[in-house]
Amino acid sequence: MKNLGEVQRFLGMEIEHGFDGVTRTPIIKIRQADYVRTLLQRHGMEHCNPVSSSMNPSVNLTATMDTDVKADSGHYQQYVGELLFAAIATHPDIMYAVSQLSSFNSNPCQ
Repeated sequence: MKNLGEVQRFLGMEIEHGFDGVTRTPIIKIRQADYVRTLLQRHGMEHCNPVSSSMNPSVNLTATMDTDVKADSGHYQQYVGELLFAAIATHPDIMYAVSQLSSFNSNPCQ
């Protein structure tokens, strides 16, 4: 084993070490800015408008009906999986939306 010093990047996450300005307690900040930027570019959303809340909890998603336009379930599952990784690692704020979307993995519609 070899000591390479403080980790700066791990599994696509940027890790910043520092100290709190007031109490001087050690702080570790974890970000996934590059990962999120890559996702936005991959899905053609790099110019989208950010919102403060990812999903209104009063919105009820419904199961796919026979008349609905079906979506490619493989692509849908990939998108949800990519968002799930971000939600678990550094963005718990989107976890509710991702969990709601993941309940439609087997039969998504547009």
